[in-house]
Amino acid sequence: MRPLTDVQNMSSSIPGCEDGIEIKKRVFILTDGQVSDSGAVIEQAREKSDTVRVFTFGLGSGCDVDLCEKTASAGRGTCSIVKDGASDLNGQVIGALQKAAEPSLKDCSITWLLESPEELNEVFRNQSIISTRIIPKAQFDNLTFSFASKEDPLTKEPINMQFTGLDFSEVTGEAGETLVKFAALKQIQATADVKQQVVLSLKYKVLCDQTAMVGVIKQDKKSIFDIREVVVKFESKQRDFPTTE
Repeated sequence: MRPLTDVQNMSSSIPGCEDGIEIKKRVFILTDGQVSDSGAVIEQAREKSDTVRVFTFGLGSGCDVDLCEKTASAGRGTCSIVKDGASDLNGQVIGALQKAAEPSLKDCSITWLLESPEELNEVFRNQSIISTRIIPKAQFDNLTFSFASKEDPLTKEPINMQFTGLDFSEVTGEAGETLVKFAALKQIQATADVKQQVVLSLKYKVLCDQTAMVGVIKQDKKSIFDIREVVVKFESKQRDFPTTE
């Protein structure tokens, strides 16, 4: 934590500059292990996030992924996890350097209908944001969606963008089905109730950790002597869950 403290305590102006040009302080943390005071590291990154932004890199399977993600989030930076044997470290470093050199939107959130805001934290230039909801067609005309940010880096004013159903277009066919399944999977993953996970999985025909689906092809045109019997073994747990055919 000492290097982070040293950078945070550096002078924020360049000696000799008449206009007092501010230095953009950026901290890049590379780690391949664990620390005993992860909470203190995260909190320190959060305390100085207005003047010092923190970008983290977790290297290998031994790194503390939770520490890397939370420190970067608290420090208004990005987190990159590099798996063992991966060759994309240079690309991830270049991407982080590009984001570190540009202004970004802080404390961002999106809100669907009358739901609680979905926190996005920092949003960077050219960053795609994917957020999905399954909404009955009857409610589409009343759809409202908003994007908010605490501060525009140029004007220093809050940002609040409002959208309605008229700003969206209908997606049908295979693309529409894919989006529905993606949204259903996100909804399942966000549900803590195991039984509800099964209900949603069967309803939208999307696999989750609690379900398994088996397809059967009937070989009606083949002689019974040409059909092989295949035994499929799987571990069964006794649960009182609904099933579908």
